[in-house]
Amino acid sequence: MGDHVPPQSTGWRLPAVTELQSLVDKTVTIPPTIDQTVFPNTPAECFWTYSPYPPPNGGTWGINFNDGSSERLVSGYARVRCVR
Repeated sequence: MGDHVPPQSTGWRLPAVTELQSLVDKTVTIPPTIDQTVFPNTPAECFWTYSPYPPPNGGTWGINFNDGSSERLVSGYARVRCVR
């Protein structure tokens, strides 16, 4: 997976797949698979990352907080969680 994290920037950005995947709580048995105390009201849906999906398929990686899986996103509806 693309786990390159860009150099510090001055603004908000999409997280790398490894950054967003680090928020997945594997002990959670009922979605969303994220700590609801730290991240309240996070929906059990897919979130974009900026990490590219490997060729020849293209797209980017996404993290699905319904089950904690990573998946290929090409277009369509997904949420964003920006980081600094």
